[in-house]
Amino acid sequence: MNTELLMQNLQLSLTVTIVGMVIVMVFLTLMVFTTDITKKIVDWLNVKFPVEVPVDTKQQKKQSGAEEEIAVAIASVLAYQHKA
Repeated sequence: MNTELLMQNLQLSLTVTIVGMVIVMVFLTLMVFTTDITKKIVDWLNVKFPVEVPVDTKQQKKQSGAEEEIAVAIASVLAYQHKA
């Protein structure tokens, strides 16, 4: 194989690699700036138009009751273990 042809192929492959890497770097940079700008816009919109989150008191009571039941079950098992 001719060394001149080998050098041309090597130069072409290096050029394609560098161009590809530059394109990917530009795309990623644009994507980061776009997401930052979008975040700022969404934060601004959340300040201008806040969303009220309804509080479900029934769900909170159910959870606290379940925690109490678990605590009672654990206490009874520990009391039984200490008796035996």
